Amino acid sequence: MKQFFIAMTLLVAACQAADMEDNVVRLVEEGKVNEAQDQARKSGVSGKALIRLKGILFHAVGQADSAVAYLRQAHKDNPSDARITLRLAEALFWKRDLNDSRPLMEQVSDNAALSGPRPWEGGMHKAGLLTCFKDFDHAAGIYRMVIAERSAPGPVKLQARYHLAEIAAWSKEFPRAMSMLDSILRTVPGKVDATLLKGQIEEWQGQYAQARSTYTAGLQFHPTDASLRMRLEKLSWVK
Repeated sequence: MKQFFIAMTLLVAACQAADMEDNVVRLVEEGKVNEAQDQARKSGVSGKALIRLKGILFHAVGQADSAVAYLRQAHKDNPSDARITLRLAEALFWKRDLNDSRPLMEQVSDNAALSGPRPWEGGMHKAGLLTCFKDFDHAAGIYRMVIAERSAPGPVKLQARYHLAEIAAWSKEFPRAMSMLDSILRTVPGKVDATLLKGQIEEWQGQYAQARSTYTAGLQFHPTDASLRMRLEKLSWVK
């Protein structure tokens, strides 16, 4: 009986840690990293669960060295965990450790990346890595699956649409990219990343007046955005 209660206590603790991790990941995805850090500090989790949380949070703020240190430990504990494996592959890519990053990414099948209670999460990470490795067709296929995923939040689907436009732009399919970007900007007027990409495509094509108009329109929604201001200032030197 005592062993039963110990086992149940451990099971409850594991479930609570998993719920906390899901909540932290959700907050990170929503851009609420400070709130995610506060919740992690107050959670009381320890041991392997704490190592996982630290790895996820260091990854979220782009601290590659610390992220790799903790995510490596978490990956060693559970090599089949797509959430950890893909984040570790990303952090290694940031450190330009391509020899380790790509094999780790390839360990995670598309089905594994797109499984679990948050199927879009792994899909977005794997597609992003594939894009970094210039495997554009494969990445685009996963982004389309994320968009088709009924449970995926609207902002996630919108970001997947942006990445499809980005892939089209890098593949020099400019009319297709512009059509997708215009659709995104109708949904979220002034969206900064879409505005910057649209203006960049116009610059690539020598359409400098249109690019100025694009950046100016974006600044109407985000008047303090440094990237938009820098692009517009740069074009002041172009006739």
